[in-house]
Amino acid sequence: MADNLAGALLEVQSANVRVKKDAKNPHFGNAYATLGAVIDALKPHLTHAEIVVLQEPTFLPSVNGAEPALLTRVTHAPTGEATENVSPLILDRDNMQGYGSALTYARRYALVSLFTLDADDDDDANAAAAPAKPKETIDDVKDKVFAKAEELGFVPPDDPANLRAALADFMGIPEDGLDKISRLRKWLREN
Repeated sequence: MADNLAGALLEVQSANVRVKKDAKNPHFGNAYATLGAVIDALKPHLTHAEIVVLQEPTFLPSVNGAEPALLTRVTHAPTGEATENVSPLILDRDNMQGYGSALTYARRYALVSLFTLDADDDDDANAAAAPAKPKETIDDVKDKVFAKAEELGFVPPDDPANLRAALADFMGIPEDGLDKISRLRKWLREN
């Protein structure tokens, strides 16, 4: 048994803890370990090294008053020597489900980083640095619009100069109605 926290942490890290990647990220398709899998893999090694982990919700001061956070404290039971970390919680929804989700995520990542575990497929930062999808060209958009219009029964005129009149006729509105629709769409985008 180690006689201090650093020695106990070394025991856990040198145990080469294997974490089962028991879930799949639906957005990126990569495998990862859930919080339960991380705890299950760590617990026997922490017990053997006489390390106690406490994770509790807390708050960090901010310009808005206080922001939710997670406190993770790692204590060497025989000596009482401890280290702690406070991580802000980033909520994707402002309700209890968002809070619970952020708390679970932060707990998992705190344990993974403290004990240097491999709990995610390494995508070599591809998810974060994925190139943006190529933007559609005007011609691509026109092709889609005309394909959909034809699907709805619109037949484009042979002469592009007659397009406005054909569209207005198809929509059952006067030709100046197209201008009003364009102005309304512009206003909606700006406001």
